[in-house]
Amino acid sequence: MPILNVDPELLDYGANVAANFREISDLGSGVRATAAAKQAQYHPTVEGRRQVAYSSGPYGYSGYGTRRGDYYEGRDVEGERLEREGKKLQVIKEEKAKGTDQALTIMRTIEQDTAQIRRVMTGRYKIEF
Repeated sequence: MPILNVDPELLDYGANVAANFREISDLGSGVRATAAAKQAQYHPTVEGRRQVAYSSGPYGYSGYGTRRGDYYEGRDVEGERLEREGKKLQVIKEEKAKGTDQALTIMRTIEQDTAQIRRVMTGRYKIEF
């Protein structure tokens, strides 16, 4: 976009708005990366445990366990998996909420800067901006 004969203060405002929008865009990547890092702590840990007696017949299950054989030495692995998934979803919600708050703060700053530059430009050039 040409900048010849454009008020320098207006150019600075435009550059700041562009930087703010880039920051909002970067928030999305940061939120995803932070959420992924926090979710990693909820990785399943069943290594080294043996699966106890379980067999699946054509009519469901026999023995003990669940249909998918999700009991290990008395542990309810399916229940643990669901709990981990719930915690992972909670992490995502929390990180999205933080990102949204940050984005809203940036948008408020843009709105305030816009109101300020409009007052300055209107006073300087005597036309409505």
